[in-house]
Amino acid sequence: LLKKLSEKFIVTITVSHTCLRYENNDTEIESLLQTSPYLRFNCYYKNNYFQVENSVLIGNYRTRPIWKTPSFLVPNEIEYAEIRGHKFPILAKPEIVLEWQYGKDWRIPIHKKSRNESVNPEGHITKNDRIEWKNKGWIK
Repeated sequence: LLKKLSEKFIVTITVSHTCLRYENNDTEIESLLQTSPYLRFNCYYKNNYFQVENSVLIGNYRTRPIWKTPSFLVPNEIEYAEIRGHKFPILAKPEIVLEWQYGKDWRIPIHKKSRNESVNPEGHITKNDRIEWKNKGWIK
């Protein structure tokens, strides 16, 4: 997949706050993956940019580097969305997650200084979460 992407795009990969340009040599990326389960692909082409970020199942949460969502809210079914003539897999029923994360009025734009002000505080990964997950052996 990375080789195909790198044929048309400039691809960088972010692991553990380290950003590397992908150039058909993934040994350094593989060693970084041993330190963190989180991975983000950044793809650039002319004036276009898109980002793909994974989430990791830890305990009862589907997590990203600083966010967590109860795993029961994230369905296993996948739907497809068409964007600019291309189909992309997306989670089924994203409204459920958006309502939990932003509240029942998630469709109404909120003008806050920071995204963190409008997000459910239960969605933040805390230091205590990380300590608990480490003690249970779920993370390094």
